[in-house]
Amino acid sequence: MSGRIETRKWASAIGFSATPMLIATVPLLWFSSQSGVRWAYSLFGKDHPLNFGGNPSEVLSHLLNWILMTLGCSGGLGASLIATSLLKSEPGWQSRFAVVPAAIFGFSLSGLLFWTGFLDYRFGEGAVVMSFVLFFGPATALSATAALRLLTSRASLRKKLVQVIALFVLAISFQWIYEHSGSGGPNVLVLPLLFIQVWAWSYFSKRLNRKYPGDAVEGARCTIESRSPNL
Repeated sequence: MSGRIETRKWASAIGFSATPMLIATVPLLWFSSQSGVRWAYSLFGKDHPLNFGGNPSEVLSHLLNWILMTLGCSGGLGASLIATSLLKSEPGWQSRFAVVPAAIFGFSLSGLLFWTGFLDYRFGEGAVVMSFVLFFGPATALSATAALRLLTSRASLRKKLVQVIALFVLAISFQWIYEHSGSGGPNVLVLPLLFIQVWAWSYFSKRLNRKYPGDAVEGARCTIESRSPNL
């Protein structure tokens, strides 16, 4: 390999990073059509699990919120972390490679925000962008900061994947609770639940890092040991 990252791993990492955006295009294309909009409007007044809002337009807005937060924020963050961990597992890893999954995550999230905001402006309540600015965006930024400890851990890719999936399921469960609302945005439970979500990313990432300390910790230990006098 001569210290170079395998092409196969690069392709896997890039594909994995782009997966949430690719999945999100399916429902967004549906909601970009008149038939998709009519279907979302038809959920209002029905005993349907996706009837989130207090009027037809609001139902669509909450569905767009769901796509943006689940696939764009939580899914995109988890996918970029696993993609970076996949690249980091290669002997030829260098820190500058981290920009690739992170850049894909940033571009994908920006694209989803623009797309959902445009559909919400045309057919919804117009609160998707505001909800992102006030709630989803800051929570995602704080979660990403907390999750950086996950990348410094020497834990196996499988252990990291298990943690990311568990936190992704937690995010979906929380959104199922706070997305039901009689206003354009999520209900008041969005604040405490997003706080718990950020705390969960911080707690479990620190826990995994303590159990499987990273290169910096191991390097510091080796330095201390090498400087200690021989007994």
